[in-house]
Amino acid sequence: MKEVKLLKHLPWLVLFLVGLSGITLWLLFVGEQQTHLTVAFENQLERTSEELLRGRLEGRLGPDALPEGIRTFAVYGPRGEQVAVWGADAPDHIETSAVDPRGGILTKGLEGWVDFVKVLQPLRPRMNFLGDADDMPMGGPRMPRETRGYGRQGYLFLRVSEKPLEGRLWAWKIGGVAGSTAWMGFVTFIGVLWFRTRRYQATLVQHRELLQFAEASRTLSHELQNPLAAILLQTALLKRATDGPAAPEISIIEEETRRMSTLVSRVRDFLKDPQGQAERVDLAEMADTLRGRFAVPISFSVEPPTPYRVWFDPHRLRSVVENLLKNAVESGTNPRPLVRLFRPRGGWLRLEVLDSGNGFTPESLSQARNPFYTTKTTGTGIGLSITDSFVSAAGGKLKLENRAEGGARVVLDLPEATEEGKT
Repeated sequence: MKEVKLLKHLPWLVLFLVGLSGITLWLLFVGEQQTHLTVAFENQLERTSEELLRGRLEGRLGPDALPEGIRTFAVYGPRGEQVAVWGADAPDHIETSAVDPRGGILTKGLEGWVDFVKVLQPLRPRMNFLGDADDMPMGGPRMPRETRGYGRQGYLFLRVSEKPLEGRLWAWKIGGVAGSTAWMGFVTFIGVLWFRTRRYQATLVQHRELLQFAEASRTLSHELQNPLAAILLQTALLKRATDGPAAPEISIIEEETRRMSTLVSRVRDFLKDPQGQAERVDLAEMADTLRGRFAVPISFSVEPPTPYRVWFDPHRLRSVVENLLKNAVESGTNPRPLVRLFRPRGGWLRLEVLDSGNGFTPESLSQARNPFYTTKTTGTGIGLSITDSFVSAAGGKLKLENRAEGGARVVLDLPEATEEGKT
């Protein structure tokens, strides 16, 4: 049993793993792209800092000559002490221990800005990268003479706007969420489509089996009618010929045979085409005529007393109304049936059958439409099934419920018929 349950949930598990794997791979790709963006941004800052330094050494960088998006450019000595500054808000000292000699380091700076620090190596072993105050053009604030001789290493500092990088990173973050959601939606769609296809195939098989069963039942019910008719004929002859003690037993045989014949006829009705030959029928006249055929008086109310015409096969509509009235009459010792006919809304007619009997149990409410379900000792259990199939074929609805004051309430809604057809 456990293996069957595992096999039942295995497709969902496979789909979940496929969805999770796809999301993981996509998020890894997004993370890699974000890393590439950060590295490319750092490389760009590295080139920018070198160009700014070259411009300073060549005298092309004045006190305010910083490109757009750069707030601060500064040069620091080997121990992280400030040497020269262009722009504003440069720190007096930088921490040099975390700076990788092979590349720069990017950190969060002031709000809306990021700081980039890069190691600067001189081109020649004894070259003073800060330049000589006496023989090199500065192009900016002149360096103090005591800074000469640092020579081997220094640091370049940039404070730039984080908007270009942050915008691209956020775009990939949104892409990561959107891609993951789209992938899970696609996997879910495939799963639902697959399960619906499986269910549809199972339904087709079930319908095919039901059609085969219906055909066999229709043939069987037809074949049973002949022997049952013969039995009834022979019992009638026996009753005429026998006046002695055997007459009650013959009556029992006749009664049971008639009950079996009725059941076979109801099964044939259930298996027949539920739609039949529809035509315009007055529902009020049908209900008023049938209520007079029961020994129990049935109250009848029509609001307003106008024609209530529906498109329905007359024989099937008679079966529907007669079955509802019969159930109300047989609902208890004092059923007091009431039939109401009115228009609940435009284009629809409603026939309500109310009684004061025993009402529906929770089980009978859920099972009443199933074939051969009955709570009566002499019932066939197929009446409401036939009624429901006839009503559905005519585009109507059948509702069963209990009344608050006791008893049952059966609601039959049917589309009203016009001269051209249904509304």
